Amino acid sequence: GFIPASDGWVFGEWDLRTDFAIPEDTVPYMQRLVDALKARGITLVGVPVPSRGMLHAQYLDKTNPLAAAYSAETATQNYLAAIEQYESLGMVMVNPLSYLTENVDALDFKTDMHWTPEGAKQVAQAVADTLKTLPEAATLTPSTFTLSEAFIGEHEGVYTKDLTRLCNTPLPKEPIQHYELSGGPKVGLLEDAT
Repeated sequence: GFIPASDGWVFGEWDLRTDFAIPEDTVPYMQRLVDALKARGITLVGVPVPSRGMLHAQYLDKTNPLAAAYSAETATQNYLAAIEQYESLGMVMVNPLSYLTENVDALDFKTDMHWTPEGAKQVAQAVADTLKTLPEAATLTPSTFTLSEAFIGEHEGVYTKDLTRLCNTPLPKEPIQHYELSGGPKVGLLEDAT
């Protein structure tokens, strides 16, 4: 269900999760995956997505029972504990929380569970900085990319579509900054650059 909040924010129940741990019955399978990749010289890197509730709890309407029961502090503690759990299996984990400090409201759409381009840009920087610390990074040839602002468009959030249908009232679209990437090799994410 949906959880209305202040200042145009809408949350889904999933946004208010507090458990980020690997399910106990899944841990052995995850360990097998990490070990199998490691045996082939592959380091598994993970990026856990912080919940919108963790980042934007100040907008929750605490008169709503789900919002009242939610604790962003507990969610954050469990999120950090889950990162440690994954690392204990031998994964390299990116913690985007350390990068998501400036203008946190610009990281997520108010009516959508996805990152804005600004949020994606900050998390991409966290991933890049983490990857640079790996020994494998020394074997790579650096490339230079330029990211520039292209235009501002409008975004109709996933929640907006459903809420407009349910409430029969159109909700406003959100502005979205589009970016243009130039430079670097013309290689797809899963292609071999050589």
